[in-house]
Amino acid sequence: MQQMIVDMESIKLPVDLREKIGTDQVLIRETDEGFLLAPFHKQVVKARGMLKGSGFSTERFFEQKRADKEMEV
Repeated sequence: MQQMIVDMESIKLPVDLREKIGTDQVLIRETDEGFLLAPFHKQVVKARGMLKGSGFSTERFFEQKRADKEMEV
C-alpha cells in the first residue's frame, strides 16, 4: 500500500473540512477500503515546548553529555 504527504493547497476540500484538519499537510494512505486522508503533523513541531517549565535546558543536557563522556574514559 502506498502513502504520500501533500500540501493542503494541492487538493480541494470544503472549508469546514480544511479547518477540521487544522494543518498545512495531509497524509494520503491507500487502504483495502480506499484512501485515508489524515492530518500530518511533523513530530518535531508536536514535541516543541514539551519540557517547558520542567527545569531541563539545553545547557543542562550538554552538561549531562559531558559527564557521561568523562565516565566512559
